[in-house]
Amino acid sequence: MSVLQGLWEWQHLHFVERVDPRIAIYPLFGPSFGLGPPWGLFGVVALYVYCVKFLGPRLMKDRQPFELRKVMIVYNAMQVLLSGYTFYESWVAGWGGRYNWFCQPLGPSDYTPMDIRAARCSYLYFFSKIIDLADTFFIVMRKNYKQLSFLHVYHHAVMVLGVWYGIAYSPGGHVTFVGFLNTFVHTVMYGYYLATLLFDMRRFIFLKKWITRMQLFQFFCVFIHSAQVFLQPSCPVSRSNMVFLMIQSLIMTGLFSNYYFHAYIKKKEA
Repeated sequence: MSVLQGLWEWQHLHFVERVDPRIAIYPLFGPSFGLGPPWGLFGVVALYVYCVKFLGPRLMKDRQPFELRKVMIVYNAMQVLLSGYTFYESWVAGWGGRYNWFCQPLGPSDYTPMDIRAARCSYLYFFSKIIDLADTFFIVMRKNYKQLSFLHVYHHAVMVLGVWYGIAYSPGGHVTFVGFLNTFVHTVMYGYYLATLLFDMRRFIFLKKWITRMQLFQFFCVFIHSAQVFLQPSCPVSRSNMVFLMIQSLIMTGLFSNYYFHAYIKKKEA
């Protein structure tokens, strides 16, 4: 067997055959030309980083910032509706009482209507991560480069790939806890962004700080929820998914804590 043939069979096994049938029916999860979807997503993320860090700023260099107020009102309203609906679906399909909060595997035989609904909800959450990339393009088009931080770009890029990895093999169950929390946080966050475009929110500027605190608390909850699985040897939940979530929770806690310090503590002291 040649090296190329071995690599081909490896990627076909991991990125095509092992993708859960409940999610493989959706775009970007089914195979294309025998190749697993992650290869295309790597290209999307690489193009995203290139456009927002290099191509976009270069094209905007001699142009006036776009105003985009009406576009962003529609965008944020859409995000509130999508995040709110996905949170509701994740509650109904699992986390509202159907799932065990401490150990919730998703076995290969779980094809009940609610499990199919949970898979659809998982896909909606993944789809929202694709839409989230528009945030960065708006920043570039408005030339608001102070917001174009490593935290912002890293967070958006990693979420696309990380969510794909998580739900491709388990479109429901324990791993979806992160989406359950994140869609709630995003409903609040995009609701606040929408309010700032529609109303004078200067009296409520303190809410930005609390949204960041909510995000930090979210990472803490995801870390604890993932870590406690290792205290249950008999719990048949993917350990690799839990390790990935724990590592990302720590990374995001560090990045968001750094942002919180410079935005709200150091700035206040100055």
